[in-house]
Amino acid sequence: MRGGRVPAPVLDVLLIAVSLLDVLVHEESGEPLRRGAALLATAALALRRHAPLPVFVLTLPAALVSDALFAPLAALYTLASLNRHRVLLAAGVLVLAACDLTHWTWPAPEFADLTDSSDLVTVTYSLATATAPVFLGQLVQARRELSLRLTEISRAREHERELLAQSVLAAERAQLAREMHDVVSHQVSLIAVRAGALQVATRDDAAREAATTIRQLSVQTLEELRRGGGGQAVGDGDQVGGVGQVGELRRRPRPVGEVAGGQHQHPGRQQHPVAVERGQGVEIFDGLRPAGAHPLPQPPPASP
Repeated sequence: MRGGRVPAPVLDVLLIAVSLLDVLVHEESGEPLRRGAALLATAALALRRHAPLPVFVLTLPAALVSDALFAPLAALYTLASLNRHRVLLAAGVLVLAACDLTHWTWPAPEFADLTDSSDLVTVTYSLATATAPVFLGQLVQARRELSLRLTEISRAREHERELLAQSVLAAERAQLAREMHDVVSHQVSLIAVRAGALQVATRDDAAREAATTIRQLSVQTLEELRRGGGGQAVGDGDQVGGVGQVGELRRRPRPVGEVAGGQHQHPGRQQHPVAVERGQGVEIFDGLRPAGAHPLPQPPPASP
């Protein structure tokens, strides 16, 4: 059971039981026609959800020949809760009120006298009785549609929050990738400088050859970093996480302020540390490249 609602089979059994009680109270055993019509209307309530209009038609004889009106009213309520056709519902109200006002006696049925004031009160009462289940059914239908609309809005908002979290996470990953690219370029540049210094200062041929190899590999790595760029770490095939990873990326320590030896730059410097590291890497790389090669583009100065 969800939301405290009564299950449909239980509700149908309750309605049939109340209708049988209504038949026992209003109908006598000596009138088989009236009791048979009332029992037929009661049995038809079992199919009211599957065929509301035929069930309502089957309950009309009970309103015409007997005083048991619970089954016709229940059938009209079901029809109103499952149908939005206003003309059909108005016709159902009028037909049910007419059946209630007619005292069926074969072969000459008796109708209400509309010229009598007491009969006008009876007509008004019958119309109000037939209109009440229609209004109630329309209210239940509007509530059901509103609940479905609210559920769709909640799902749309949840989907929008997920998309926003994915976009924020992708931006954080791209920013981390760019910063890691700058740090790696700076560290490789320092390796190349130290390898060049070792190549000039050492007298050992093996050490000089190793320093030359390290310097060449560092220059090649810097060239690949320059061509690849740092903004391609987040590709189309990457799995983008949810909202929980956004906070984790934001809390993760940024490597952009580190220099060689693990020391951070002085906080009093006005230039951004990423721009400093990128500029140092470009200058060192241009000094290591052979003559005639295209230099790395200088980064734009960072705003203070």
